Formats: sequence, C-alpha cells, structure tokens
Amino acid sequence: QPRSVGSSLPAVNVSWTDAVSYCNALSRELRLQEAYVISPSGVSFNGLEVNGYRLPTEAEWDRALRGDSVDLAGAERESELDELPWSAENSGRTLHPVALRRPNAWGLYDMLGNVSEWVFDWYVEGDWECPDADPIGPSEHQDVMPFSTPQVSPARAVKLEAKGKTTRGGSYLDASEYLKTGGHARGLDPKTRSPTVGFRVARTAAQLAANLRRTLG
Repeated sequence: QPRSVGSSLPAVNVSWTDAVSYCNALSRELRLQEAYVISPSGVSFNGLEVNGYRLPTEAEWDRALRGDSVDLAGAERESELDELPWSAENSGRTLHPVALRRPNAWGLYDMLGNVSEWVFDWYVEGDWECPDADPIGPSEHQDVMPFSTPQVSPARAVKLEAKGKTTRGGSYLDASEYLKTGGHARGLDPKTRSPTVGFRVARTAAQLAANLRRTLG
C-alpha cells in the first residue's frame, strides 16, 4: 500500500498509472488543466503547455538532478555525493523519511537513492536522436534515428520497442556506485507497484506554459 497520509516516508508501491492518475486528481482539486487523458486504451499526454501537475520527463528529471552542471561529477564532488543518497551501503536496506540527507545544488532532496522515481517517458534500449529542446521520449512504438548515425537516411530508421516506463535515481537497495552514475534509466511495466519505486510531481512554469501555447496555437 502507498504510505499513510501525513507520513514523512516517500510514497512507494505506486504504479506509473497510479502516479499519472494522482497528478490529474491533484490538478482537478486545484482547478488546473489536467496533463493526461486516461482511458481504458491507455494514457495520452496533453503536452508541456498544460499548467497542471504531471510526472517530469526524463530530460527534466535529469536536469533537476544535475542542475547547471553538464555531468554529475561536476555537480558534486565524490566526497559530497556520499552524503546525498540512501544506498545499499548506508540505508540498512530500508526506506527512510524524506529530506534527511543533504539536498542537491538546486535544493532538491533524494534525487538519488531512497526510492527510484517514475518519469513520463517510455523506456527503450539504446540511444536515439531526440529533439534538442524539451524532449519527451519516444512513443511506445516508434521509428527513430540511431544516435550513433545522425546523418542516416529516414529509410534506415530503426524501430525501438518500449520496454516499459522509465524510472530514474535508484533506491535504498542500489549500490552507491550505481547512484554515482546518476541512477541511469531502467524500464518497468507501468502497472508495476514496488516498495523501491515512487514519484515526484512537476509543473510547467506559468510563463513557459503561456509561451508554449502561443507557439503551438
């Protein structure tokens, strides 16, 4: 079961589907636009221009982890990184309340360790060519350009089959060496509920949302 109301523990045992449903419910409660259309056939995304709550994209999550640094090594010295995450080496292999470790450079707690976090993107194996600005990951079944050959002709595009929804950040059961890589992506079935997986919510900043609506409108 998810954690009880008022608990300082992060929410876990929450599927990706549960997480997007929560985001929509929170948006409705606060009279914001819903980010997702949820139906028996699946979930569709209303776009980054929506002002309601949603899961971060993997690109947003990674930027939140690294802040203004290009790579994690530049964001945190290794000695400092040891202070940040709950990992298999220091957690006692159990879940911990939020915000007990030092936050990262942007003031965000537990980006690494404690619980892995759902993001919006489908998980595919291998690198692929994505937009430079605001990528939201490939669709579940999509022909994409391999990253290693950016000049390849469209006829040689490859089909990457989604292997589930993406999680990032690692958990209290992961080794610190894995967390120091930035808790790279893993794919899970979107209906999976795990004691090591939770989520955090995001919103598009109001001015950015307005600019996106004008651009797309």
